Amino acid sequence: MNLPFGGYGILGVCNDSAALVDMAVRGATNLYPLISTERFLWHTLRRLARMQTNLKAQTKTAASRTITPSEKLLEDVASLIHATSEMDSDIHSKPSRLFDALRRYYACYPKSIFQLTSKTKAMLEKEKLKFQQYAHAES
Repeated sequence: MNLPFGGYGILGVCNDSAALVDMAVRGATNLYPLISTERFLWHTLRRLARMQTNLKAQTKTAASRTITPSEKLLEDVASLIHATSEMDSDIHSKPSRLFDALRRYYACYPKSIFQLTSKTKAMLEKEKLKFQQYAHAES
């Protein structure tokens, strides 16, 4: 893709990669912020799908025995594909995703050490209270 710094910060950051694995393993993530772009997610999805196809087609014969990718490996790749398709972004977040973003924010910043963190929490709580009357979500 020829991006500066390998795309770090443009396509996402380390949180996004860790969140992807977290979602594949647990089905959810507590990491915040998630700043991956749709372009990054589509790129990752395509690569994972290609990997899955190649793994399924891969059969090696060594010393008169056939070696195929394990079912667990194929399941893990499928889990990563699913996680990639479900991954949210806090850059282009929908109002309905506010509750999950808040949950992840509080998990990552449980204690307010800096004034900015306290102000951010207060602002997010205010938005949550405003939006809660319109949403059918548990908070």
